[in-house]
Amino acid sequence: MPVLSSLRRLFVPLARTLGDILPLAVLLAGTQLLVGGGLDHPGPLGAGLALTLGGLFLFTRGLQLALFPLGEGLADGFARRGNLPLLLAFAFCMGFGATVAEPTLLATAAKAELASGGRLTALPFRLIVAVAVGSALVLGVLRLILGHPLHWYLMGGYLATMGLSLVCPPEVVGIAFDAGGITTSSVTVPLIAALGGGLASQLRGRDPLLDGFGLVAFASLLPIFFVSLYGLAAFHQTGGEVVAALPVAIAAHGLVGKLVLGLADTVRDLAPIAVIIVFFQVVVLRKPFGGGRNLHWGVVWTVVGLWAFMEGLELAIFPLGEGLAQDLVARGGTSGLILFAFLLGFATTVAEPALIAIALKAHELSAGLVHPVVLRVTVALGVGIGLAVGVARIVLGGSLVLLLVAGYALVVLVTPLAPRQLLPLAYDSGGVTTSTVTVPLVVALGLALAAAIPGRNPLVDGFGLIAFASLFPILTVMGYGIFGRVVAGRKG
Repeated sequence: MPVLSSLRRLFVPLARTLGDILPLAVLLAGTQLLVGGGLDHPGPLGAGLALTLGGLFLFTRGLQLALFPLGEGLADGFARRGNLPLLLAFAFCMGFGATVAEPTLLATAAKAELASGGRLTALPFRLIVAVAVGSALVLGVLRLILGHPLHWYLMGGYLATMGLSLVCPPEVVGIAFDAGGITTSSVTVPLIAALGGGLASQLRGRDPLLDGFGLVAFASLLPIFFVSLYGLAAFHQTGGEVVAALPVAIAAHGLVGKLVLGLADTVRDLAPIAVIIVFFQVVVLRKPFGGGRNLHWGVVWTVVGLWAFMEGLELAIFPLGEGLAQDLVARGGTSGLILFAFLLGFATTVAEPALIAIALKAHELSAGLVHPVVLRVTVALGVGIGLAVGVARIVLGGSLVLLLVAGYALVVLVTPLAPRQLLPLAYDSGGVTTSTVTVPLVVALGLALAAAIPGRNPLVDGFGLIAFASLFPILTVMGYGIFGRVVAGRKG
């Protein structure tokens, strides 16, 4: 029956979205009941969860109707024109424009300025990271066109970054590596993935899975290098104080006023991307937008979904998560903190819109060989392990530089063992796990720990958790590929 079919098309994706956000809600609410003794504001919590659920549902639907087709259409247009300078200009503008107004970058840049006593100024920090992402997309597109193996570039980049981190001031290393994990947002990742997949599909001799992924990996690697160079030039001696958590205010303008301001902020954040897409589609390619009504509704659902998702996080998830971080630090208990970090990493990553987008695109480009749920669980395990290791380092002590160098050295060693077709997806997985959901909670946890534990420097020790959350998913996805190859070999 048509009515039942329509209801099924509505409720099946909604049920999947509920399954995505439920682990994070259960973790935060359950931990609050155990640690804090109860939920202080159940009304805002329920409203926030409803907004988060509805927003994620609409955003995911908007991806499929608008963002993926837009990115693929642009890739098709540039491939047909055969104009490499125009394609590279679009790649740079897309990377720069999408990054410079990224909310998580704004928050982290402000934190870096406060923590460094003004040595790392927020505006230059943001511009340097945005230039790095724009340059990364140019490099990634060139690599795809030339057909060079992705791991040649990335292993060389990791080795150069590790060498640079050994000579950087220790106060810079955590911020630099964190910068690589906050540059890819919930909107830019789908567009980047669609651009890479579209180019790989149009160019002769390119494999969509092998060549279509990898742009996100470049966008995560180059900011580390650029910020490290900025830190070498700008940083001399720390002199600032760190604030323990990201401020989240709900009642400044009243709930309704805050929601309206939040919608305006979402439109403002997306405006640079929209301007770039319209300019290159209409002015440069001189090609009308296709898709008709589906495209229009997809754009509306993407904007409204992202707005509702962010408002739900700020209304419920962020205040609860930041309060829990401070309560857990105050109560002490190393094993409890490490377990909470693992569960937080896993639960936030499963609900990360950028990862959902990459998983859907990987499923499509691999003709169903990459299962989206299995990929998301594998990546979420990596983020959980990474946050557990990062929290253990802050609590127990240890060199951030040496741990990161050892981790990326392991990535370089494991790369030749992993299936080649899975390598670009593995590298991209490190860049899509720390954006809309994860960054504010992780930054709050790291700074709260570093401020509360005697002998820890918030600038040196408070940053770096995002770096671990970006490193370990690369290893878990590679491990998943190696395990699958071994199992297939035994069956054969």
